[in-house]
Amino acid sequence: MASVQAVNLTITPVANSDNVSVYVGYTVAASSHDLATGQHYREVCELIGDDTPGDGTDDALRTIYDATTTFDGSHSAYTRAIQLFVPRSALDEDSGRAILDEDEIRAKVTLLPIPTSRESNLIRLGGLVLNPN
Repeated sequence: MASVQAVNLTITPVANSDNVSVYVGYTVAASSHDLATGQHYREVCELIGDDTPGDGTDDALRTIYDATTTFDGSHSAYTRAIQLFVPRSALDEDSGRAILDEDEIRAKVTLLPIPTSRESNLIRLGGLVLNPN
């Protein structure tokens, strides 16, 4: 099964703006089985609002990448570099609480194998057979 290498999240305020720059970088590496079979994965990267200790329920704030990743013999690893600009308020995982509460944000990358199938050739049995002679 493919693996996700270290995930790096950086959030930087944008000068003279209420926006922040969000950058997430990571590498997805294939296993030998993935390369041999051309395995497909659904690759999802989300921003998560960590709510520990809070109510203990983490909040999925935003999906920032959602695509199918396929490994073949020529690519055994993919490096992702995702950058987007969002309003600072979009990262408020403690909404409704005191304005001085810190927001704890992390990025989460998930790989979900997509089942693959192949079919054989078609064989016809029975039916009308005509003799060309």
